[in-house]
Amino acid sequence: MHRKLWNQNVLYPLVEKTSLEVHPSLNPKLWTEKEVLRSDVQDHMLRAADKFREYAKIPKNAVKGIIFVGSNTTKYFTSASDIDIHILINRSILGNIPEEVEEYALTKKNLWLRDHSTLKIYGYPLEFYIQDITTKFPKGQGVWDLLHSRWIQKASPQKLDINDPHLALKVKHLTHYINFLIKTNAPD
Repeated sequence: MHRKLWNQNVLYPLVEKTSLEVHPSLNPKLWTEKEVLRSDVQDHMLRAADKFREYAKIPKNAVKGIIFVGSNTTKYFTSASDIDIHILINRSILGNIPEEVEEYALTKKNLWLRDHSTLKIYGYPLEFYIQDITTKFPKGQGVWDLLHSRWIQKASPQKLDINDPHLALKVKHLTHYINFLIKTNAPD
């Protein structure tokens, strides 16, 4: 049996009522009982990641890795969860001004979200991000290597630290996405 932690309004990607629950296992739509990503799911993720790579104009030989992260790599998934896929590259190939490279990465991510909102795996929307190869994974975050079919890091419960730079980055991404929706007059 799972245990309900709290109810809250979720602003991203849709405003809806949801509850965060701790499940006894990983999402069975995506994972086997042995906590291995289902091969059909992995194949769909890799095909979609390649389409995003082409869309973002990232040369194939620049890709250093493709990872699956987020709530669906933990026991905290919800009906509002998405599938977070990060393309790992040396982001300096996109430019040498970090702020402009980040703006480019976020813009490609948000345009893709807007234009491919129907692209889903078992009902979960796909969200992509261009991540620098040198970025460290947040402590406790689940990280599945899609190219090598293995865990890089299994999820583990962590105490929330409001000074965590990964939390600040998530807030920045959400702020960018909200501003993008406002600027583009996105439909409700």
